[in-house]
Amino acid sequence: MVESVAAVMENKASIKSTNNLQQALENIKSVKLLDRSNRGKNYTINGSVRGISVEQDNFQHQIFSAILTEESLSRDVLRNDFLNFLRANPKNLWPNMYVDVKNMTGLYVKSIDPSPETTVIPSEAEYFALTNSSTGTFNQPLIHLASELSNFLRITPLIDYKALDYMKWEPGKIEFCKI
Repeated sequence: MVESVAAVMENKASIKSTNNLQQALENIKSVKLLDRSNRGKNYTINGSVRGISVEQDNFQHQIFSAILTEESLSRDVLRNDFLNFLRANPKNLWPNMYVDVKNMTGLYVKSIDPSPETTVIPSEAEYFALTNSSTGTFNQPLIHLASELSNFLRITPLIDYKALDYMKWEPGKIEFCKI
């Protein structure tokens, strides 16, 4: 059940073509389009207490997603193709990170004044950035991904659902016998 999914990773050995990148982005988008609210019936659970209804635009209720690869398109082509996808789709359908384990991380930036403040929450994004893995705090893209995923798992609530809501009773297919 999609309500039980916390994170998805699109793993590709290589994203050396625009088609590979577009397919990875569309795969992430297809997961993000799934209705975790069950048409408004599902809600979060805080301990043993019923929480708020699941909301499509609430980052904590979404599925964390990332694209992982060992080889990427050139930085210019990757940036341009990524920006085309971002500009054509609502923020709740964007991947949370792009990780080229050897070269760079693609993530979002809230603001650049006085210094860049990064985020993996698309709704907070004002900019898209590709880091250089040889400098600063982004020199280990997999560690960066693990850290962001851990942070997400710390804050994301459990979503309660009824599996029977997804099963349809078809008249005439079940024989009922009075006891």
